[in-house]
Amino acid sequence: ETASEMDEVSRHIFLDILGIRAFIAIPMLVGERLLGWLLVESLEGPYEFSERERRLYEALAGQAAVALERQRLFEEAQRRARRERLIREITTKVRAATDVDTILQTALQEISQALGTTHAAIRLGVQSPEFGNGGSER
Repeated sequence: ETASEMDEVSRHIFLDILGIRAFIAIPMLVGERLLGWLLVESLEGPYEFSERERRLYEALAGQAAVALERQRLFEEAQRRARRERLIREITTKVRAATDVDTILQTALQEISQALGTTHAAIRLGVQSPEFGNGGSER
């Protein structure tokens, strides 16, 4: 979308309801993805934004879009790092267990705690004297 493609309802809100005499809407893009709009408004009017002003606003919108995208990527990397750290911690605790029941209990406890659940269960299709019923519950 471009400013010229802004729908009539938006134009009505800006121009009539808010009393804005002039505005420019610059898309905040990262590649082809629209993150939002930089809106510059004037209550004094009529006003025509100069080419210099338009270029300045486009540069600002571009910089803001890049900053937003960097923040999103940073937060995504943090989430991924937390998830990987949690997986390592659970794996370490499970590997320290010496029997199937302890492995299942440990895995269940850690996964349940990580997900914030109050009840969880593991059921395996194995039933033998060596492995019991193949299940664990928390």
